[in-house]
Order: sequence, then C-alpha cells, then structure tokens
Amino acid sequence: MARPFGSKNKGTHLLCSTPAFKKFNSHKYNAKRRGVEFNLTFDEWNNWWLSHGVDKQIVTRRGIGDGNKLCMCRYNDTGPYALNNIYCDTNYNNVKEQLLMRYKNIKETHNG
Repeated sequence: MARPFGSKNKGTHLLCSTPAFKKFNSHKYNAKRRGVEFNLTFDEWNNWWLSHGVDKQIVTRRGIGDGNKLCMCRYNDTGPYALNNIYCDTNYNNVKEQLLMRYKNIKETHNG
C-alpha cells in the first residue's frame, strides 16, 4: 500500500511514479542546478502545461535539436519560474532569445 504524499519514505506515493511528476521534479532540479528559483507546485506546473495543450503524463522522447517543441520560458530569462513570470514558446525561440540577450550584454559590456 502506498504511503501518504509527503511521508518520510519518498517515492512510495503513486503520484511520484507518474511521468508528469518525474518531469516536474526534473524541471525543478535543473532550475536549482542553474541557480534559478522554482516557485511552482506540481499542480500549478501541471495545470499550466495542460492549459497550453501539453499533457506531461504522455511519455514522449525529447528530441535533441527539435526547436518546434514547446517549453516553459521566463520573461527576459530572469527571475523565478512562477506563474506571473512564465510563458510558453518553442525551444527555438527560447534559445534565440537567450542568445540575443547574451549578445546584447556582451555588446553593452564592451561599449560601456
């Protein structure tokens, strides 16, 4: 029998084994690794994706280099992952924005 969510024996709750929960934890871990705050609960994160037509319960292979897949982006690539600071766009556009911001910062540093 599964233990209640939040019990000391992590990973034993049925939700913990779903594809969506694993993706949520991966997103949260990667944000932390990059020094980015992650202020979304699982329900907020999952409902946000569902509202954008993406069901994270469906197991998909993430295609490296597939710029047409959707991603959760932060405005100006700054601040936390929070409902008031995220929008949905393609991987291609997200990377393009990051590169443009880096170029702008480098240009300002050398010209300033």
